[in-house]
Amino acid sequence: MKRISRKLFRIAVIGAATLVLLAPGMVMAAAWTAANLVIALIAIVATIAAATWAPRIRWFSAIMASLLIAIPPYPYWLFSSNSRGWYLHFFDGFNVQNLPILGFALYFAMALFLFGAIFWAVRTPTQNQTA
Repeated sequence: MKRISRKLFRIAVIGAATLVLLAPGMVMAAAWTAANLVIALIAIVATIAAATWAPRIRWFSAIMASLLIAIPPYPYWLFSSNSRGWYLHFFDGFNVQNLPILGFALYFAMALFLFGAIFWAVRTPTQNQTA
């Protein structure tokens, strides 16, 4: 019985962390475009897969996914127009004064923390407890 409750708790941690990581993408998908949500979902799934099957690269994967989530693609490095369709533009129209750098840094740190919680939840009991 205790093992089942532990497993349910780990599943709840994965679900809650994933929902928090997807929250900005869901808001943007409701307002403008689903690009941020799709990219965040792919990054989260890839990071969980790395934590499960390639644990040596899990933190590298978490850093890359956290960057993708913290600095969302739309409108910072991906844009869409009627004439050109989707294209890359990398902070076109933004400068140091109007970029939310502190917000990016805070959400990056929070995303890394949430990936750490996910790593704890997907860890098998036979894995090294200190890793």
